[in-house]
Amino acid sequence: MPDWLAIPAAPRRPAPAAGNLRAHRLELAPQHPAGALDKHALDVALSRGRHAVERLYLDGARAIALATAANADPDSALLTANPPGAYPELARRGALTAMLVGACLSAAQIGLPVLLLDPGARTAAGFALALNPSVGGWMLAAGSLLDSA
Repeated sequence: MPDWLAIPAAPRRPAPAAGNLRAHRLELAPQHPAGALDKHALDVALSRGRHAVERLYLDGARAIALATAANADPDSALLTANPPGAYPELARRGALTAMLVGACLSAAQIGLPVLLLDPGARTAAGFALALNPSVGGWMLAAGSLLDSA
């Protein structure tokens, strides 16, 4: 498992008012064929999600709205693996889920709230939480920002 996955999340700040939030929607489509990944392909997919978030952050994003690509067929089953089993289970889920997990982890480490827009994004957040429990405070279910305004 890459070392960067265990970097603690940024300290939690108060949630910004919905009107003051500049969120960028992040949609990722895998470049690998569907199916299980070997360790290298899994690490590449995680890094693609991480780098996408870093680019958005440098472009001024202060929140990420995370969704699966429109033509994707995400596995929306909830994560049932314990943390030691999350990494190998993630390899079985494929590149799309791995990229979304990389995005969730990176956003929390940078300090960007992640708005989870669909079941695929929520599944990725479950994996991210299993791999690094410190990221949970940065994952927001769709509608939670509006509810807190």
